[in-house]
Amino acid sequence: MINTVRALVKTMGARLSSCSSVAFAKKVEMEIPSELRETLQPLLRLIAALNDEIESYDQKIEQLASEKYGHTKLLQQVTGGGPITSLAYVLTLETPLRFVRSRDVGSYLGLVPKQEDSGDSQPQLAISKAGDQMLRKLLVGSAHYILGPFGPDTDL
Repeated sequence: MINTVRALVKTMGARLSSCSSVAFAKKVEMEIPSELRETLQPLLRLIAALNDEIESYDQKIEQLASEKYGHTKLLQQVTGGGPITSLAYVLTLETPLRFVRSRDVGSYLGLVPKQEDSGDSQPQLAISKAGDQMLRKLLVGSAHYILGPFGPDTDL
């Protein structure tokens, strides 16, 4: 919806300043050309309402993680691992006693390289992508945050 507003404003020869999705509806309201302002008001209200709904669901997830699954706080100590990732991790793995070694968790989630041995060659292949797709995406996203420009300096 934000991209739709930006595209419609761009057709009028104007551009909107960049900002977060949370601040978008309030920040760009006065930047919209007067010819489009009345037309785009319902869309801006819808963007604001969706942001409010997302925020309420985020609070519910945090509450669920802290009240019912308190050990998610241990996983959230790592910068980049938030309540959604930690809750998905805990609920997917259920109990740590299922795995003999911690390395078994990676293969359970599909975070190990595929193997295709044929004779003398053992090529390095992509990860197998077996296991829970949502949790794998959350973990990879957290890793990108930690190792990327937004994460704090760490030994990694």
